[in-house]
Amino acid sequence: IKDCVVRLDTTISSILEYSRNGNMEIKQNDVNIKDIWEQSLVPHASAGRAADINFSYETNIKSTVKIDAFRLGVIFNNLLSNAIKYCDSNKKERYVKLIARQSVNGLQLILADNGLGIPEEHQSRVFNMFYRASSLSQGAGLGLYIVKQAVDKLGGVIFHDSVEGVGTTFTITLPMVIE
Repeated sequence: IKDCVVRLDTTISSILEYSRNGNMEIKQNDVNIKDIWEQSLVPHASAGRAADINFSYETNIKSTVKIDAFRLGVIFNNLLSNAIKYCDSNKKERYVKLIARQSVNGLQLILADNGLGIPEEHQSRVFNMFYRASSLSQGAGLGLYIVKQAVDKLGGVIFHDSVEGVGTTFTITLPMVIE
């Protein structure tokens, strides 16, 4: 019963995130990306599988950026949730790292893990609503769909590179203003 309640709560939270993302206006605020990353880590730190994962952050950005903090948090939360859920417990050292850097095209966020990876036959559909690429998935298949919608709402693009058994990297490019 407890597992069912947790899954239902997660699904309802995802639906609310999706709704807020679609209905809220974009609010550009001065944001320290590392702060949003660290805030996003807090609810995931207590997840049993997260205990042995090394979370890291790298950046070449020396100041704040103007970006929608809510949507950036939604992106980080959903990508972190997946990275933790699909970590490879057979690997001695597990990691999830975020690299935030200023690029010619704006803000580039690279989130990489050495988890299970996404099987090649599922990669073209991972951003589809309700699509679950793994039998291990207990979610509703909304996480990456919500990430894609948030990135689109911010005027950005998202790509992924994944090798089954090696890991997954998501690269997001968003327009930004450096303060």
